[in-house]
Amino acid sequence: MEKLLIWLNNHNVNTNNLKIINQKNNERGVVSSQNIKQGEYVFLIPKHLIITNRTADMIPEIKELNRYFRKTPTEINIIKITVFMLYAEAYEDVMTDVDWSPYFDTIPETLDHIPTFWEDDLKYLKGSYLFKRVIERNKLMKEEFKILRKNLEDFKEFSFYEYQRMRS
Repeated sequence: MEKLLIWLNNHNVNTNNLKIINQKNNERGVVSSQNIKQGEYVFLIPKHLIITNRTADMIPEIKELNRYFRKTPTEINIIKITVFMLYAEAYEDVMTDVDWSPYFDTIPETLDHIPTFWEDDLKYLKGSYLFKRVIERNKLMKEEFKILRKNLEDFKEFSFYEYQRMRS
């Protein structure tokens, strides 16, 4: 986390109020390190550090993803951002004017506390609404993954787990 804080400071983010805490199940939280008044911020991220669909659209292959999916604009943007993040993490030349490596380094390697990553334990949710949602979400991500592998040459190097992890 120290590298992330240094990176934020190097990009003129005031982290004086920022405290990153480790929580159960490989999760993290962001809290204020001091009392804040109404209207004050813990910290502000400048727009150029936020990965958006516009950031992703700077890569021509990603910009063209609209034509492969019949989804809402929000769903397509999530896919675009996911693909951009995978590419930016894997290929140095994808980085635009920002090196997001310190951010990517904070993404947990395992997300086995999230039900979409469960295999054996998923059976305990059988009969519940959550079970149905997890199955549907995994099916949706597998379909997205197949479309991406079919239409993006460089995408073939990524596993479904890598896609699922970054999308989550």
